[in-house]
Amino acid sequence: MNTPPLFTICKADPTVIGIFQESPSDDVRIYPFTHTEDHGFDIALPYCVWQTIGGSPENYLDCEPDQDNVTLQIDVYGADVDSVRAGANAIEAAIQGSAYITKYLTESFEKETKLYRANFNVDWIVKR
Repeated sequence: MNTPPLFTICKADPTVIGIFQESPSDDVRIYPFTHTEDHGFDIALPYCVWQTIGGSPENYLDCEPDQDNVTLQIDVYGADVDSVRAGANAIEAAIQGSAYITKYLTESFEKETKLYRANFNVDWIVKR
């Protein structure tokens, strides 16, 4: 399975960069699912975490698959509702020409982290 170019597309979008990066020398705060575990809860806000939650190869009877259908879950965390919604909307707008938004999930407040969260699912067709 190939990984969708979520980060590559997002880091090229000025609106996404304006929300998820403080200065050009800072990281763009869009992380694969394991990255935030290394930092605990000490990450500037807002930030995004994404992970593959499903998918399948495009199988054919006469040849090998030439693409994968990959489903991602994208989670945006922030200190307030407005920053979380702005971040989720910016990512959605940036990737919509390359992927399909298939499901809006939840908006919630996490007591443990004291962060707001919005998440959604994306289906992406990734060429091999």
